[in-house]
Amino acid sequence: MRSLLINCVFLTICIGLSGQTPVPPGPISGVWTANESPYLIEGVNTIEDGTTLTIHPGVTVEWQNDSCPMWVNGRIVAEGTELDSIKFIALDSDAGWGSIRFYSTPITNDSSSFKYCLFENGKVFGDIPDNSGGALGIMEFDKVIIDHCSFINNKAEDINIYSKPIGGAIAMRNASPTISNCIFKNNSCYAGGAVGCYLGSSPEIENNVFTGNDAIGDQYAQGYGGAICCYVLCSPIISNNSFTGNWARNGGGAIGMVSRCDPIIDHNLFFGNTSVWIGGAIEVQDTCSPYILNNTIIFNEADFGGGIDFWDSTHAIVRNNILWGNTAPNGSQVYLKDTQSQPDFEYCDIEGGQPGIGGVPHTGKYIECIDVDPIFSGPPDYYITWANAPEEDSTKSPCIDFGCPTMTDPDGTRCDIGYCYFDQYWVGLEEPGHLSSDLNMKIFPNPTSGKLDIRYTISNMRSVCVTVVDMTGKQIKAMVNEARIPGEQSLEINVGDLPDGVYFIRLSTGSENAVRKLLIRH
Repeated sequence: MRSLLINCVFLTICIGLSGQTPVPPGPISGVWTANESPYLIEGVNTIEDGTTLTIHPGVTVEWQNDSCPMWVNGRIVAEGTELDSIKFIALDSDAGWGSIRFYSTPITNDSSSFKYCLFENGKVFGDIPDNSGGALGIMEFDKVIIDHCSFINNKAEDINIYSKPIGGAIAMRNASPTISNCIFKNNSCYAGGAVGCYLGSSPEIENNVFTGNDAIGDQYAQGYGGAICCYVLCSPIISNNSFTGNWARNGGGAIGMVSRCDPIIDHNLFFGNTSVWIGGAIEVQDTCSPYILNNTIIFNEADFGGGIDFWDSTHAIVRNNILWGNTAPNGSQVYLKDTQSQPDFEYCDIEGGQPGIGGVPHTGKYIECIDVDPIFSGPPDYYITWANAPEEDSTKSPCIDFGCPTMTDPDGTRCDIGYCYFDQYWVGLEEPGHLSSDLNMKIFPNPTSGKLDIRYTISNMRSVCVTVVDMTGKQIKAMVNEARIPGEQSLEINVGDLPDGVYFIRLSTGSENAVRKLLIRH
């Protein structure tokens, strides 16, 4: 009996001590492991210059008190995996936690990185600059890599009417980090509900999803950029992102730019964003000159300019874009607020055409633009389509092969209009006459929700590559790349992690290719 009691006490002590590491205020560095997780942040910490904090997959970092930032003067490497992420969270989700901040980080330091991390309920408030960037604040330092991370319910708030914050999840000042493959959901701030670019910042923002972010502003100022705000001399590259359901009180339901900013906005989908006042999807204001290329801007709404609003001596090149189904009492697709704001429209599909542009008369370039139903595939992706291509009775989107004639798509054809191109490499390849008779590829079951059996025949030993490609022509998975012996072959792959939709299975053996359409339905 006494032995049993001792064992129980020992087990209780071990359980209480393992897997929980208090982190008192002060310098931090070294390696944080999943076995010692969660790490409980009890105050303000600093990664000092010349030191590195490495955080392993599976670690949870939990702030016990709000308003306790982690300062990075050295280097932080927080790299999780797809199946084992790193979490930055708060004990009290309402109170939040005080963000990770790069301030006075020497520019000679190595890069810091965040990969497969969750940033949830970060919250900052105070005076400038401590009131911006609810999860990450990056100032005067470029070498930060943010990849495959999720930013959810982060906030940046002000303490008085003079200090208006920017960037609910990420804020940067004269900094140019790389932000890719991330999800930004339900973040909020006065300007830049998810991301704020300020004073000379030129980040790369690529392949991200922005949904449900808010630029709350007030009745007097701010409220620009429900997802992203660019303010004063910023030139970010914003490409291949999806913006849906973001909201701004004043301007730019998805993206707002003010004061001499020149972003490149390239191959993005803008769908269902809202601005109470101007620019349902994009607001261009105060001598900004963006380059807006190959975007699909649809079903957004505002009071002025349901798609895009131009105001106060702005200029833009708007090329190869679809502006369709946007709504506003004044200028459903585009609104020009003053005669000094005259963008050039080239090879666009604009509902209502040039006469439908609201505000002052448009006197800028209007080159080879059309006003024809784009023929989308439907939600959520809104691809342009070519049904039964290339048969005579096919329904071909007018946006296919109608973009700028000096630009080409990856399939080698003339550039299409919109954020994704119709890959004509695949046209007709499913017909038996277009397949290699040597390969004779078959796939089943089709549709599938998980495992897929691929069978094919090769006549001699050769290298075989099997890939999964989506409707835009983008490779999603490389399943096999190895040498195979002659004869009939079989291969089982798992595609259960892919969303519902239409894909292509491509088998390549050097000069020969076989393609089959695959429907995934869970």
